[in-house]
This record gives sequence, structure tokens and C-alpha cells, in this order.
Amino acid sequence: MYKRENGFKPWLLDTKFDACRFMRRQYDPFAKLVYSFFQPFTNINHTCPFEGPQILQGFYLKPELLLLPFPTGQYMLAIRWYFDKKLQFDTNVAVVFKMTNFECASYNKSWFVFHNYRLKALSRDKVILNMNGTILQPAYRIQAHFKIYKRENGFKPWLLDSKIDACRFMRRKYDHFVKIVYSLFEPFSNINHTCPYVGPQIVEGFYLKPELLLLPFPTGQYMLAIRWYFDKKLQFDTNVSFLFVEDFGKSR
Repeated sequence: MYKRENGFKPWLLDTKFDACRFMRRQYDPFAKLVYSFFQPFTNINHTCPFEGPQILQGFYLKPELLLLPFPTGQYMLAIRWYFDKKLQFDTNVAVVFKMTNFECASYNKSWFVFHNYRLKALSRDKVILNMNGTILQPAYRIQAHFKIYKRENGFKPWLLDSKIDACRFMRRKYDHFVKIVYSLFEPFSNINHTCPYVGPQIVEGFYLKPELLLLPFPTGQYMLAIRWYFDKKLQFDTNVSFLFVEDFGKSR
């Protein structure tokens, strides 16, 4: 275990164990605690031998399972895996990917209104967004401008900037950057069909999943600003700020 203090420095916990013996009897208290976090999300749940796909899916940290007194801070759990006493790969978990703020504004309340929007922290590293608004008249021609900002003495424009025909995009996901953004919130929204759009537009229980972020983001604070146009006229903005801390994992 490492703690971030001008870089990651070794912390209190350090253990080596025979993983095959551990899977027969969970004899190491620290490893047992770590295993309790990810056991429900993986097929790494039987005795040796291990072969074929090793899967971890939908994993998130549950603070109620952390039975050790951790001071506030950023940590990294580094695990080195050996087969026949030879190093095979590393898994170093230090990913934080969570929303920190959400702002929105309607500029034409005769066409679009926001009713409510709220971020709610479920744990230190899991924040959900609930938002709903209403399109009061059918929108047949929708455009959107996606732009990423990075915080460096205020938010400054970053690399990613894309304008799309949203109606065309909902027929065929032709823009790779917007496709990644859409994959993040699609399961949590009714914004999932082709034009026209009218009536309630809902995002519920949305949280960020680092495994879906297929772009290399340096550690930092970011904002995704989206400007929404109907008939080429600006209707509303949605700006979500998020924190990303890099995954320091590497394989050999």
C-alpha cells in the first residue's frame, strides 16, 4: 500500500502470500480484506489452477467494508503477481473518476426547461447525478457542441472539441469522442432514440465508470461543456465537472 505525499510513498501495509493456499483458506487478514472488496464482481473465486479469462466487472469500492483506520488521503494498492515464482504482471489501483459539479442553464424556457438537477455522493469515489427537464415543443433538428476544459488556474480549453448533428448521431454513432461520452450516460437516460425529441428528458442515478473511458486523460480536474441547439439556435447548456486520477497499473 502506498500513500500520496509528494508522489506515492510506501505506507504501513505490506504482505506477501501464497494465493493458491489463500483461496483454500483465507489466512492473511489484509489480503482477506482486499479480496472482500472485489470478490462479488469477479470470477477469481476458486482454488488453483487458474486458466482462461480473468474478469472484474462493475467493481466499485464500498466504504462499509473498510475495517481499517485510514487517514484522509489518496492511496494506491499495488499488487505484483508471480507464477512459478516469476513476475508476470502488476495491478496497481489508483483510479478516481467522479463528478464534482454540475451546472445548467436554459436560454429559451418556451422550448426547454430544467426542473431539478442534483449531485449526490454515495461514497468518497462514487457520485451520482439526477437531472430532469422538459422539451415543450417537438425538436426535429438538434445540434450539440461538446468541449473539454482542464483546470489550470481556471478552466482552459483542452484537446477535445466536437460539433455534431445530434439527430444524425442517434441514427449512427459517427463521432468517436461523442460516442464515448454517450456510452457513459446512455444506461441512465431516456435520451436513447432518434429525433424528434419532446417531453421529459431524464438522467437518473448516473455515475462515471472508468472502464468506459477509452481516452488517455492525465490526472486533473476537467469540465465537459455541452451547448444544445434546436434549429441552429442555442437553447441550453449542460456543464459537468469531474476529477480524474490516473490508473498507475502496468503489465509485463
